[in-house]
This record gives sequence, C-alpha cells and structure tokens, in this order.
Amino acid sequence: MLCSLWLGGFWWLGLCLIFSLLCLLEYYKIFEKKAHLSKGIGFLGALFFYVLLAFRSPVSQYLLLFTMIVFCLFTVEVLRRQMTRQSNAFANVGGVLSGLFYGVIPWGLLVEMRSQPWGLVLVVTLLIATWACDVFAYFVGSLWGKRPFCSNVSPKKSVEGFVGGLLGSLLVASLIAFALGLPPFPILVVGIICGTFGQMGDLVESMLKREAEVKDSGAIIPGHGGFLDRFDSLLMSSVMIYLLFGVVWR
Repeated sequence: MLCSLWLGGFWWLGLCLIFSLLCLLEYYKIFEKKAHLSKGIGFLGALFFYVLLAFRSPVSQYLLLFTMIVFCLFTVEVLRRQMTRQSNAFANVGGVLSGLFYGVIPWGLLVEMRSQPWGLVLVVTLLIATWACDVFAYFVGSLWGKRPFCSNVSPKKSVEGFVGGLLGSLLVASLIAFALGLPPFPILVVGIICGTFGQMGDLVESMLKREAEVKDSGAIIPGHGGFLDRFDSLLMSSVMIYLLFGVVWR
C-alpha cells in the first residue's frame, strides 16, 4: 500500500480501485442480510467512477453517473414489480448508493488527494495517524478502560480508549511534522481528525454489523476480518480531510 502510494499515478489509483471493490462487496453482503440489492449496477457504477477519476472529469459527469445509477435501479424495480408483483425500490436504491458513498468515494478522494502537490505527505500522515489511533485506542482501552463509550454500539469501547486514540494520533502527526520540518498546524489538524472522526468511522461500521448481526465484515485479512474492519476509520477521516483541505487545493 505504501509503495503504490509512493509511486502515485495509476499505481495508487489501481490499488484504491481494488480496495474500493472489496469494501463495496463486503458492504453489500452486510446489507443483503436485510434486503436484496442490484449489486451488479453498484459495481459498474464504481468502475465508471474510477474511469472518470482517471481522466479527471468535471463534477457534472460524476453527477450524471450517479443520476444514471438511480434511474437504472428504479428501472430494475419497475421490471421486478411487473414480473413478480414485488419490489423493494427504497431499499435497493438506498443500499446500492450508500455502498458507493461509503466504500468507494472515500478511496476516490484519496486518489484525488495524492494527485495534489503535497498530497503524498498528507495521505501518508492520514494513514499513519489512523493506524496509530487504532493501536493507542486498543492498548489504552485494554489497560485502563473503565467508562463505556457508545456501549449500545460497541460495548468494548471506552472513554479512556477514545482519549488514548486521539492522543496517539496527535503524537504521530507531531512526529511527522517535526521529522519533515513542516509547519505543525496543518499536520496536527490531520491528527485531530484521524483521532476523532476515525474512531467515529469505527463506530459506524460496528453499528452496521450489529444491525446485520454479523461479527466481521469479511474474512479476507487473517486476524482483522474484512477490508471494512481494517479500513473503517480511514473512510470517514479521508472525507473530512478532503473537505477541509480541498479549499486550499482549489
């Protein structure tokens, strides 16, 4: 992952595409515990999204793509209703689109971030700060966690673990800024985002698994579960960092 990030270009885009499809597959498997989805339309939409990303298409073409996906899904439900007298348009459209927004677009934003002049430093900081947050939250929560944090969503989370994750993310971001001789302010902001919204992303995935009554999103990574289990924190952090720093890039 770090090698493709260093190389950038189509190497990083290709890896993010693979990760997007794996995250999307796991999301759809979780969602289908509750309702049937037209997964093929979702995967085609993800592929076309990356084609537009590769050619740096204008925003209007992305809007057109997602509009076409919605109408394709509605068409499928009309045909299903006509043939079987049953349909699930709300669940199908909502499930397919939410999978794209949750598991695909954040990786696309990481591709966009990497293409910026100082995007390499930003994405590396994002990755390392997110991993540090996970590690610190786990060990601090395991050793000193007493007060529950969102116990109805994730019973093992603690306030101490949340604080430990935030401090760990800030510590790593500070070390990166010091090692590279960078101004501390923007890098520390990345650390704060990873330490807060990253843990929120973990809670979001825990909520989805609890609703679907599954332990892990998948079993592709031994010891970690699925891709969503490994990268749930990164998904939300990447969106928030893109929203914050996108104004500076433009």
